[in-house]
Amino acid sequence: MLETFTDLKIDHLKPNMKFLKDIQEIQLTPQTVIQLKVDGEFNLLVYDRNGETFTVNKWGRKRKDFPALNELINALNQTPIQKAEFLCELYAKTGDKPLKLPDFIHLVKSDNPEDHLESSHRHLGLD
Repeated sequence: MLETFTDLKIDHLKPNMKFLKDIQEIQLTPQTVIQLKVDGEFNLLVYDRNGETFTVNKWGRKRKDFPALNELINALNQTPIQKAEFLCELYAKTGDKPLKLPDFIHLVKSDNPEDHLESSHRHLGLD
């Protein structure tokens, strides 16, 4: 994983989230997004087939070249999409259990490349 800093700010992009007991509590529109909440780090993912693809968090940490992102790049390269931006969460799992955010941050800051690779006991992902 390569990590640098950028001045790009994303706080204004973070959606307002709320707990719903039942899907009927909201009116669905074409812009409605429903997803499972994991304890991850909010990021903007920028895909540019002919340029740079990366994630950036609210502190300006710009990350690229990690397994989950590379898998997405390979999938998008098989489509006609040239450029896209996604709001996402970066998270890590041990087995089927997501790590808490402080554990995730410790994992991605690690200088050990093995911490960034998918394995049977640890997985870095995008949601």
